[in-house]
Amino acid sequence: MRNSLTLPLLLPFLALSAATPVSCQAGSPNSTIPTRFNPPTLTPFIHIDQLTNLPVNVSTIYGMTARYENRGGNVTGAITGTIVNIGAAYEVIPPAGAGAIGFYTNTFTINTTEATLLMDARATISYANNALHGFGTVSFSSDAAKYLDLNWRSFVVEFEANFFSGAAYLDVFELSSSGKRDGSETPALPGSGAAPSQ
Repeated sequence: MRNSLTLPLLLPFLALSAATPVSCQAGSPNSTIPTRFNPPTLTPFIHIDQLTNLPVNVSTIYGMTARYENRGGNVTGAITGTIVNIGAAYEVIPPAGAGAIGFYTNTFTINTTEATLLMDARATISYANNALHGFGTVSFSSDAAKYLDLNWRSFVVEFEANFFSGAAYLDVFELSSSGKRDGSETPALPGSGAAPSQ
């Protein structure tokens, strides 16, 4: 049984750190994309040291599926708390990925001194050298007044883990607009105008 130590994530924001114009991986290596927006801004939000159990692997119609429990962990940064040891992650290894790619989902329960939050994570993971790395999206759910705005803010995550350590490490970043390339305002985001890109 493989210890596929986990973490969440999936990041369909491949152009986040690129400057204008954005380089395109698909198609011609020399192709460019004349984007309307500047690459979004990423701001560090929280860091998580996660503990996981060994997975239970099951063969399914979608490929091998691993399920492993959340054993706990610490959350630091804009939110300080602990990961409650309930719930589990699911990791699907599709046949088309030749065992090198997996899809991850998990719902973390974060306990703080003020409230309990849910953190949902969806990720695409790559495997090599008895380790994994991934990018993903994260969303929070809470009705506590202090954390209410987290429900509609946007977050992405990057993480890594080794198969045999029982620990995983993830950084969650808040995603925000950097404005349009021409400097004009986005009507749905008042005050979002930015200096035109050079």
